[in-house]
Amino acid sequence: MGIKLHLSASTPAKSIFVFFCPACKYMHPVHVPDWHWDHSMTHPTFSPSLLVPSPIRCHSFIRNGSIQYLGDCEHALKNQIVEIPDWDEGTAVRFRPEDEGKEVVNV
Repeated sequence: MGIKLHLSASTPAKSIFVFFCPACKYMHPVHVPDWHWDHSMTHPTFSPSLLVPSPIRCHSFIRNGSIQYLGDCEHALKNQIVEIPDWDEGTAVRFRPEDEGKEVVNV
């Protein structure tokens, strides 16, 4: 397993990590310390669950480097567990334009 996360932004009070969601086909941000993180870049675990409400609902647990998609997701990978793809340092961090500036929900 390679590195799964990318540090997108950091201040003394908060860090924002992103990972590529294979269901949504774009990056999802995770704000630390809003979410508890085990400090692993290769097998990350965050808690509580991560809910990205739009443009399609994506609700998951991130555990040990895998995404456990929950049953309330609105995509084809709901109720499945998939490994977070390895981060490619040559890839630009891209979010969908309609999600620019939106926060994910800590549930």
